[in-house]
Amino acid sequence: MSEKPTLNIVLVEPRIPQNTGNVARTCACTACRLHLVGPMGFAIDDKKLKHAGLDYWHYLDISYYDSLDDFFSKNDGPFYYFTTKAPQRYTDVAYPDGAYLVFGREDAGLPEALLARDDHDPDLSVKSAQPLDGGYLQHLLAESAGNGLTSLFTVHVPSTAGRAVNTLVAIRDGAIVARYAKLHLYDAFSIQESRRVDPGDSIPPLLDVDGFKIGLMTCYDLRFPELALTLALKGADVLVVPAAWVKGPLKEHHWATLLAARALDTTCYVVASGECGNKNIGQSRVVDPLGVTIAAAAEAPALLMTELQRERITLARQQLPVLRNRRFAPPQLL
Repeated sequence: MSEKPTLNIVLVEPRIPQNTGNVARTCACTACRLHLVGPMGFAIDDKKLKHAGLDYWHYLDISYYDSLDDFFSKNDGPFYYFTTKAPQRYTDVAYPDGAYLVFGREDAGLPEALLARDDHDPDLSVKSAQPLDGGYLQHLLAESAGNGLTSLFTVHVPSTAGRAVNTLVAIRDGAIVARYAKLHLYDAFSIQESRRVDPGDSIPPLLDVDGFKIGLMTCYDLRFPELALTLALKGADVLVVPAAWVKGPLKEHHWATLLAARALDTTCYVVASGECGNKNIGQSRVVDPLGVTIAAAAEAPALLMTELQRERITLARQQLPVLRNRRFAPPQLL
């Protein structure tokens, strides 16, 4: 068997052992590597699975994963997703050596969230945009009912035909408690977000969470100190920044530097969630009002927990009163 397989076959949450066994036998015969992503609908030692694979199991190059996050943290692609929602036929594609052909479970196909992260279609997030009263958000709202946890995330909301607004949404106890349409569109580093996305036209509101005033920013907003300063002057204690920070030369350095700079500019905590995946750096982190990173993740998905202290904000603003020492007028939105 070749050390580097021509193709990688990926089965996401397979349910029927006979199907997986047949695929395994085919992979063994064609020197393809098989990846099984859980949770699966059967045990690995299932008799039907082994029977369908016949006597080929010892020829098989196979890897197992607990979840899609586990799979993506260990494989770099390129990935090709097989779905009835695809804009082209599978026979119209030339698959390069080492490509990953990804198939979903027999009864449901690939998850919508996975299709929405397809790296080969830069417009897919806009194509999959849905209104705030659509099924996706309504499901999240129903799940949050009766829960005091505040959850923040971004979603593309349709605006005009073929266009959308990159919207940050905060939900709590079954309701939308804040929303923000991204002001600064990412027209940089050979990417043009404005081609299909419309910018917002207003400063985001402050959100009250357990006595802290939360300012909202999204991704590219981080490069513009005016927005962070405006939120701080309005009374923000914490700046929350969900981002899909695209990989590239010096980009990790930019991310770390800008997070610390915005914390120091404003003497606010900065809570930054970095999307992981093939094209983004991940590296979520929390930076305190004096620019110290108090929690950080690497490139893979991780759960960060830390405590925000009111006393730390007070101390920072006493020792470093940049908001009070300013000589320039507050920024104005153009």
